[in-house]
Amino acid sequence: MLECDHALATPELRTAGIDRVDTMLWHQGETDDAGATMVKDPRLTTLADYEAAFRRLRAALARQPWWDDETRFIAGELIRDGWLSARNDFYFAGALNGRYDAVASSEGLGHVGDAAHFDGQALQTMGERMFDAWVTLEKSR
Repeated sequence: MLECDHALATPELRTAGIDRVDTMLWHQGETDDAGATMVKDPRLTTLADYEAAFRRLRAALARQPWWDDETRFIAGELIRDGWLSARNDFYFAGALNGRYDAVASSEGLGHVGDAAHFDGQALQTMGERMFDAWVTLEKSR
């Protein structure tokens, strides 16, 4: 969230009168992996922990001065057959049910062999799917 504060404080955006974030893209990182060295404990090792943390994230975003009722939130699914794929069900089970929420599907996307990280083509396709989700949300405005 500090990155958004910093970006919105740049002279270019202040001069342009931009003080809100119109779209937030979310894709779960590897912070839950026991081998992720850049993350401090506690890790989100259970789906229940993840769900609680995700709800806290969404509540924290909603409290930011640059967030408003029309800010779009687009989440990318994780690898469909991967070890974190239960989180995809959570997104569709009501975690992302706002008027301007969307989920970009990972159906058919490949990984680098670890069932956790997309390969290069999959990353490109996920970006395209997130853009398509954004276009759909824009049409609904």
